[in-house]
Amino acid sequence: MDEPERRAVIGEDTVPFPPDEYMLLVCGPTPLPELREIFQFVGNGLTEFLDRQQMLDADIRLLYIDCGCGRVARHLLTRPLASYTGFRPAPRDDRLV
Repeated sequence: MDEPERRAVIGEDTVPFPPDEYMLLVCGPTPLPELREIFQFVGNGLTEFLDRQQMLDADIRLLYIDCGCGRVARHLLTRPLASYTGFRPAPRDDRLV
């Protein structure tokens, strides 16, 4: 399967969003009608930055500390990473554990 086909099959658009209460924890006070858009925008922006720094190649093992509720991870599904590990060492909120 080539990259465009892979993105169509398992793109970030097919991954469900976390509950609003979790997205509010990582996005801050955001009006609910705009919450998903802001959540997507920030995750996509960081993913594009990592891509420009050549940090999303097939030989990369990405460790993301304080990853939250999947804001970036959903955009990494279509990237050819060797591995991805995300964790929150000291949760700010028990609901994200």
